[in-house]
Amino acid sequence: MQKRILVLCSSSYQILVAIRIMYEYYANNIIDLLLTDTIADVKNVYHKAKRESIFRHTYLWKIKGKFNFDRSQRLLHAVQGWRASEKLLAAYEMKDKQYDVFLYANNSPIAMHLGNVLKHKNPNLAVELFEDGFSTYSTYMGDFLKKSNLRTRLLAGFFMHTSVVYVFNPQMIEWNSTFELKKICHDFEGEILGLINRLFSYERLQDNYNKKVIFFEESYAADGKTVDDVEIVEVIADVVGKENVFVKIHPRNPTNRFSAKGYVTNINISIPWEVIVLNEPFEQTVLVTLASNAAMNPYFLFGKRIPVILLFRCTKTPEALYAPIVSFDEKICSKYPDIFTIPKNCEQMKSKLKEYI
Repeated sequence: MQKRILVLCSSSYQILVAIRIMYEYYANNIIDLLLTDTIADVKNVYHKAKRESIFRHTYLWKIKGKFNFDRSQRLLHAVQGWRASEKLLAAYEMKDKQYDVFLYANNSPIAMHLGNVLKHKNPNLAVELFEDGFSTYSTYMGDFLKKSNLRTRLLAGFFMHTSVVYVFNPQMIEWNSTFELKKICHDFEGEILGLINRLFSYERLQDNYNKKVIFFEESYAADGKTVDDVEIVEVIADVVGKENVFVKIHPRNPTNRFSAKGYVTNINISIPWEVIVLNEPFEQTVLVTLASNAAMNPYFLFGKRIPVILLFRCTKTPEALYAPIVSFDEKICSKYPDIFTIPKNCEQMKSKLKEYI
């Protein structure tokens, strides 16, 4: 008997992971895809997805600015349960449909409220979590899902119904899982790659990533944090030459601070980095970042052995970094020294960069 699946995706990364899971675990079932407007170029992705036979229905929800609640409101919603969720989602379509499985990627308010409504209408609904980058592996998610006390259970609410967790690297999980762990295959070739390329319009790519160094800007500027990433890139350019540096700007940052200083940056900000990695060789490239998961994804997501230099120890503004995630990055990446290098200071960074000139 076919199962009715609803997949909630709020980022391009989540779409890629969800597609791999659909092909691996839910082939020949009925799949509905729910996209939120937090995804770059989401209207284009939405219209492309509606043409694909793998999805029965594709929905687009506009949620920007509508589900940002303070702590007291979140607690009130948790106490009210599905009644609060039903009210908050009153204007959204398809919430009243019946599903057998609901897949979500993180503990966002939209996932909680949609899950509350779906679970109330179908008590037998299977609730499943899929990987959303390194945060899924770290204690950030594990601590949230622990059923240790009443307060935790109340705030977690709907998420306590989670029964399955899908990840690419089960051995990396830092927390003791009470759920069934299912490994996701790293293979994105063939039909899956074709679907991904169509959804994200890979044929429109204008950027040439054939550089010795690709630096990943992060969203600190968009988040109101001050960080010395431009200064660090200037140091990198002094070592390898500005002509050998490509800066992949973060799509949420309002100003391109690097092009103003003469650096080549990407034009296409709507085509996900992971899609580019799937299609490009990167045989003579080193990826450099403060602590961006995007630079680590080629190895942990696809198994591609592209060298990475992590510079979170080199920044003068460590307070801008999210300490729990950075700590996890360091713990994991230090286990793969042939792929990841974590310099202790700028001098070590310069020495490592010279190996790639």
